[in-house]
Amino acid sequence: MIGIPLKTLKVLIALNPASIALTGSAGGGEMGKRSDVEVAIIFQDRNYVSRQALQRFTSHKLKIYPFRLREVLTLRAKHPFANKFYFWWLSRNSKTVYGEKILENLRVNLHAKDFNETIDYARGVALSAMVSLRNKDKETARWGFAKSCLFATAAAVGMKRKCTPSSYREIVKMGGVVFPRWKHLIRKAENMRRGKGTLSEQDIFDNIEYLHSIRMSL
Repeated sequence: MIGIPLKTLKVLIALNPASIALTGSAGGGEMGKRSDVEVAIIFQDRNYVSRQALQRFTSHKLKIYPFRLREVLTLRAKHPFANKFYFWWLSRNSKTVYGEKILENLRVNLHAKDFNETIDYARGVALSAMVSLRNKDKETARWGFAKSCLFATAAAVGMKRKCTPSSYREIVKMGGVVFPRWKHLIRKAENMRRGKGTLSEQDIFDNIEYLHSIRMSL
């Protein structure tokens, strides 16, 4: 598992957080060539340090995201993602490196409205990927294509099978079974996430069609 540079970790510990954890691909052990090392740092409200103040500790490949403890415990943080699914994913793809195991011990129960919210959010991301590709921003387009396809698949499988895939490997495997027509698209999204392959405009439109079809099937 890829970790946080020791020098940076010591600086973050000196800020007196309740917990520091690797999250996302780094926390789940599924790093790709284009993956960032994402770090969640959770503070008691009185000790909170803003993202702007933490900016000097970040780099091109290291991203640090601060949270207030009450935001995590109430599943209500200020971010653009589908809230409950976001915290559910963090709870299954985090590895605490300092302090309390807050994210690993987080209990999140997902319901139909949470899955639908996740798919609707993914459809917006898929649209932004199309705009990014047309604006020649290939990196953002790849990210939007991959994440929208994979997370929408996870949510749709969760709705249909009552067992939500909690890793990218599981998303590809279970998604290909539940949505066999789209298994090659789902696999391409995972390859794209890992920095493999070339994204085409047809991929973008196929993904938009796929997300519409699964939303209508639920």
